[in-house]
Amino acid sequence: MILSGELYKKADEKFLVAQFNLNKQADFLESVLLLVKDGISARDALRLVAESNNPVHRQVAYIMLAKLREGFPFSSGMEQLFRKEIIISIVGAELTEHFADSGLKVVAHIREQSTTYRGVFAKLLQPVVYLGFAVGLYVMFSITIWPRIAELAAPDTWHTLARINYSAGLFFIHYWPYMIFLTGLVLCGVWALLRQWAGPRRKLLDRAWPFTLYRSITASRVMDFFNTMMLAGHDFRTVLATALTHFPPYANLYISQMHMQLREGRNIARALDVGLFTKHDVSRLRLLSELQGLEHTMARMGAEMRRETLSRLRVTSIILSGVGRATVALSYAGLVASLYLNVESLYTQLRAQMTGIL
Repeated sequence: MILSGELYKKADEKFLVAQFNLNKQADFLESVLLLVKDGISARDALRLVAESNNPVHRQVAYIMLAKLREGFPFSSGMEQLFRKEIIISIVGAELTEHFADSGLKVVAHIREQSTTYRGVFAKLLQPVVYLGFAVGLYVMFSITIWPRIAELAAPDTWHTLARINYSAGLFFIHYWPYMIFLTGLVLCGVWALLRQWAGPRRKLLDRAWPFTLYRSITASRVMDFFNTMMLAGHDFRTVLATALTHFPPYANLYISQMHMQLREGRNIARALDVGLFTKHDVSRLRLLSELQGLEHTMARMGAEMRRETLSRLRVTSIILSGVGRATVALSYAGLVASLYLNVESLYTQLRAQMTGIL
């Protein structure tokens, strides 16, 4: 019973974390930090949030309150619930004189990231929907139309294209779980390769699609992490050291080089010029930081990099969506054509048989 209770508790926590996405994390922190800004203690602010109508916020607040009662700081209560970079940023905000104001800056930055990620997900989902619709056409024909024709004539007497389309539909019907599993396995393999492979030839491949697109996404995420940490009051050397423990091997391939450049006495603009960010971005950082300060410049640069990355993903999505729409159109045209050719072929066979009889 004790073991089952512990397993249930762990499963409940995992389910809570799955529900507690980036946008909900920002909402929760904003609710607490606004109360703290009004003069309420962090513990009392969590008590008020624990009485809210939002069930996810209530559970998170109860877990954090339990940590605070044990004497842990606010940021320790966030462990296992919030994203790592958010926790690190709140740790930095706790060290400043204005915890609520520093924390709210971090929340504003999180919201920008969340909006970008939602846009990326929506764009990349469109091609998948089109391909699913194309498969659905084959399945629909194999369930509703081809069986009726099979009642009139055996499939081995059909037109070749009709037999192929019928077989394709049956294949999708019977083997769709394996197709989904295999597709997921391939996608996971590609994703792991993009994240983990940091060999000497990786920088050469970063010039080719889709590696160049992933490099752009990684550069945007790294800059977002830098901005979030610096908004919380961390110096750039600490930011780089922390980033090395946060990102996968591919990003660390560049971050470790930045860290090495900084230890050798290079300035920040020179340290960032290791190939992850474009020459244009580094030149812009070098010029603007002299006029507007490093923190403001990096925040502005991060916003522009997010827009550029989203623009590239939008173009990629448009191309893939076009391929998806073409696949749907060709599938529908092929199915209708095979139906027509099949009926014509069967009619010709029937006519030949009738002629032979007469």
